[in-house]
Amino acid sequence: MLDRDFFRREFPQKVQGFSDERESVPVRVVVSTVGGRAFDVQRMTSNETVATLYTREDQMIFLPYSVIEHIQVSVAEDRRVAGFEIGNVEDGA
Repeated sequence: MLDRDFFRREFPQKVQGFSDERESVPVRVVVSTVGGRAFDVQRMTSNETVATLYTREDQMIFLPYSVIEHIQVSVAEDRRVAGFEIGNVEDGA
């Protein structure tokens, strides 16, 4: 289930593991919604009801967990662009 606990505990571990398996390459994280929107995320925060996404397009998006369909993690092809900020998803808005 995608909820605050997932984003604060399991998600950072999985993203870090993915990066480590590929010699610590930068990663790209894309969050997709049930409505078909996809957000290229630089970093995230979470609270009880929403994930706050900070995108590469300088947007801040408050997204209820219930509308997150899936999360794609991939190798960041363009090494000039900073990868997703891996770490604990901190408490936030």
